[in-house]
Amino acid sequence: MTTALHQRRARARRIRRLRGIGSWAFALGGALALVVGLPWLVWRGPYLLDKAYIDTARMGAAGGSAALVTGLRTAIVACAAAVGAGVALVYTIRNYRLTRRGQVTDRFTKALERLGSDHRYVRIGGVLALEQIVQDAPEQATHAAQVLGHFVRDRAPTRPGPWNAPDGEQTTTDTSLLTPPEADVQVALTALTRPESRTHVDDRERLDLRILHLVGAYLVGADLTEANLGGADLTRVELVGADFTGASLHKANLTRAWAGGGHVHPHPGR
Repeated sequence: MTTALHQRRARARRIRRLRGIGSWAFALGGALALVVGLPWLVWRGPYLLDKAYIDTARMGAAGGSAALVTGLRTAIVACAAAVGAGVALVYTIRNYRLTRRGQVTDRFTKALERLGSDHRYVRIGGVLALEQIVQDAPEQATHAAQVLGHFVRDRAPTRPGPWNAPDGEQTTTDTSLLTPPEADVQVALTALTRPESRTHVDDRERLDLRILHLVGAYLVGADLTEANLGGADLTRVELVGADFTGASLHKANLTRAWAGGGHVHPHPGR
């Protein structure tokens, strides 16, 4: 089944491939132009560009034609120097990207340190830092999704009692579990299910929220394509505009969940 998420990921891969091909084509074209094109252009260029004003029969007797040829050749060499400066700029940009990659790694490490803090607001800052990293460096989206997925599973309680009980049946009388997720868990869920972020996540990385207690979570517009929600407690969860294409909802509790406008196409047999 081709989903909206798969289409976005395929489009992102095509763009990356085209950028890679373009970079190689530019480098090869520049090398050919400098090695082959420039000597030929210096030698024959003046006679092609300004042949109407060059008298080849009197090049030695009248200095005007010779001076014109020399001037044109000087201009060609100057243009070649400008092209060389452009090539140098390309390599400078490449070095900048390498430096930026190191900076992204450093930012990622600091975000991980924040996620392990004992203070909730620091953990929220770590989640937001990871989300910003994904926006600046989409190639880190898969790693960020893995970290946020483990963070949610570590911080959110699991559904109590026999989660394979009949759908909608109350499995606990603990009123403390009737409240929405903690603020840091909610922020992580939002970042983890944001369509823009999931676009760059590897196809093999499946969203795993099974048997989690997510009562009252806010997942409006969430991309839950092919997510594993088996046995999760989604009571009173706001799911307006959420995409469930291919998601596993086996024994999930959707009592009073608000999913108006959502795309619900559970995987067969799940």
